[in-house]
Amino acid sequence: MRVLELYSGIGGMHLALSASSLDFEIVKALDINDTANKVYNSIHPGMLAHNRTLESLSESECLGLKADLWTMSPPCQPFTRMGKRRLGEDNRSLSFHRIIALIQTYILFSNKKCPPSCYPFGKR
Repeated sequence: MRVLELYSGIGGMHLALSASSLDFEIVKALDINDTANKVYNSIHPGMLAHNRTLESLSESECLGLKADLWTMSPPCQPFTRMGKRRLGEDNRSLSFHRIIALIQTYILFSNKKCPPSCYPFGKR
């Protein structure tokens, strides 16, 4: 299974997949945080997490990766009960909105508990 790791952080999703029985290959890992990328690269030898804004991803680039699964753990502050719940008005949610528009496949998504009133895209 080909995996695109977005908001890769220190590689928690990569570790979760490694602990599973799935046969997978990370085709690209992206996060905007330099420190998280350095930790990711040290935990996952042979992998290179790229520092890049997700808003800059094009549809053709995503399709070209031919990922079967997209994993992500985007910033939770715009959506959670503990955050201000500014949803689309919070700049930290812009990349998430962009990614949702590009999704062509399955996703594995991590976020905090959120009341029904904070679903920006409606329940799925």
